[in-house]
Amino acid sequence: MNLQENIQRIKSMMEINESWEHNVKVRIKDILPINSDGQSLQDAIANVKDGLISHSEDNVLLYKVGKKYEIGDGFHRIAQKILNGEKYIIADIKTSEE
Repeated sequence: MNLQENIQRIKSMMEINESWEHNVKVRIKDILPINSDGQSLQDAIANVKDGLISHSEDNVLLYKVGKKYEIGDGFHRIAQKILNGEKYIIADIKTSEE
């Protein structure tokens, strides 16, 4: 097996244990305020207050971490919901089967 075939085999094995749930209604209070890259909702809220808003209408992307969710994409969309007093957001969620 050459290197490219081995890389593809590993990628396929990794995908087997991961799945996506689409269009899930998530309570905002169940979303972690900081992700593993150090990005924070607090910074996104400050940005939105300063006029930096998201123009994306896509669902936010979240990763399931126990009973909570880590943000993969969508900090400013979530910040806008928080500032509007909304309690839920529609998300696509990546889960892992262990």
